[in-house]
Amino acid sequence: MSVNLKNTSIREVNINSFEFDTEIKKIISAANPMAICRNEKSDFNLDNVELLLTAFPIIGYFKKGKFLLCSGLFSFTTIVQMNKDSAKKINVIAFNEKPKPKEIRQLFLTYLASQMINQFYISDSSHIGTLLNAWFIKDENAKSIQASQEWQSLFPNLNTKEVLTKHIGIRKRNL
Repeated sequence: MSVNLKNTSIREVNINSFEFDTEIKKIISAANPMAICRNEKSDFNLDNVELLLTAFPIIGYFKKGKFLLCSGLFSFTTIVQMNKDSAKKINVIAFNEKPKPKEIRQLFLTYLASQMINQFYISDSSHIGTLLNAWFIKDENAKSIQASQEWQSLFPNLNTKEVLTKHIGIRKRNL
């Protein structure tokens, strides 16, 4: 199975049945992605949940009655912050079968790095560098994360620190 929307369905899930996939837990424990978010609570109200989930879906799969999140961490966190009703149900995109660990990792890293690089949550090059170095595997002979196979498979046009910093609009120092 490859990660694509052909192998999914939209399902309604109770927010208290969410857990993180093992690959996601590893990435979060290496460097918490919530550090790139603003510290203030979301200003979305309950009427905006479906709009939020349409624009930024939560993606995962079911295992033993639990929904294991593979992407959409920031949407999930926003919904949990604004809704104290643990019986609240939300729509998610669910894989029909559990993806391979490498596919889950690729999906989550694409999600995280895209949010950080393209949504400009943070602009401190040392902070960005710390997160990218914690999340991505640097190839043994690569000069940087951007030259690694894992990074290149997701962001082939951002192949050097210089190109990445120009894209983001930050200084190269400490990246």
